[in-house]
This record gives sequence, C-alpha cells and structure tokens, in this order.
Amino acid sequence: MEKRIAGISDGLLEINPNIKFTYLGEDYETLVILSDHEKPTKEDIESAKVKAQKKIDDTYYKIQRANAFDPIPEQLDQIFHSMDEWKARIKSVKDKYPKP
Repeated sequence: MEKRIAGISDGLLEINPNIKFTYLGEDYETLVILSDHEKPTKEDIESAKVKAQKKIDDTYYKIQRANAFDPIPEQLDQIFHSMDEWKARIKSVKDKYPKP
C-alpha cells in the first residue's frame, strides 16, 4: 500500500476537527466552509498539512505491518504448533517495518 499524502481535508481537520467543508480536487479556490467557522487561509492549511503529513508518516508502519501479518486464526495455529516460529515471523515483520 502506497503512503497517503496529506491534502486539504487533512490540513483543515488538523486546524479544527469539527469543521465541515467541501471542495473540488485539491483546489483552495473551490473550498467552501459549511459550518460556523472562518475559512482558514491557504497558508494556514499548507502549514497544517505539514503537521498532518507527519502524523501519517509516523503511523504508516502500522498499515504496513497490518498488511504483512498473517490473519489471527493462522497466527493462533502457528502459536499452537510452534511458538518460536510464530515469534520469528512477527519479529521479521516488525524488523521490516520499524516504528519511526
């Protein structure tokens, strides 16, 4: 899975998680605020997108690990048959996708 890039919506929600809005594409000019909040400046949104991208980057390993781990029923079977092999498999995934 490709890493997601923060967009206008991520920036807006970083500024105010309760804001309601609509827009077309990634075009600031089409941004309409639907809730009782002021429209943030384009610069404010760009700054907030940087913070949002850091959060995405810091948690991306979780997505990678979730996709790499075997399903829980298979893991339980691995544990039953060989705890050491299961631990080795889990460790290999964690080593491949470390926490930042």
